[in-house]
Amino acid sequence: GTFRRNVLTNIGVNVVYALFLFTLGWLLLSPPTQFNCVFRVNCDNTQSMEARDLTPLALFSAGGVGSCFLGPQVKIWQEEMQPAMPPGKYWLPNTTTHCMPPPGYGTTPLTSSEISQFGCEGPNNCFSQTLRWQLLVVFLVYILMNHLFTKLFLQGPVAAGLRLRQRRNDELKGTYVPSFYNSDSDL
Repeated sequence: GTFRRNVLTNIGVNVVYALFLFTLGWLLLSPPTQFNCVFRVNCDNTQSMEARDLTPLALFSAGGVGSCFLGPQVKIWQEEMQPAMPPGKYWLPNTTTHCMPPPGYGTTPLTSSEISQFGCEGPNNCFSQTLRWQLLVVFLVYILMNHLFTKLFLQGPVAAGLRLRQRRNDELKGTYVPSFYNSDSDL
């Protein structure tokens, strides 16, 4: 509205917005790190267990910081171990065994591309480089579309046209009441 200063001149808001976008982009494009595991993006087993050192940041995590990462690769090991397990029971990784399945079950090795992939070790949710760049493009297009929608529809000619149309309808009905909020300066 007319009582606010332009958001582009608000340095604090712009710095926080830029920092937020940079952090999201960095989480998307970076290799697995302890910081990534706090947000559970591009995280692998090794970095997840080492993230226990980031105690203050763990408060912001979805959970599991400092413990085994339960990526989709765990399901491969569970299915391989299921015939030897009691009915209805499933193996879950734990830190005492370094998140590895117990020996003697003939499970897929840790170095297999089914378990460790895209530079990540063990169960993970790491993205391929191609997918990372595709997601970045989607991310940037979404940001652009959001800004265009706000500028054109919510603050621009579409909103001005709707306000003018409503004002004319109100004037025809005799219900138009001039006020600060529907003055011509808004149009």
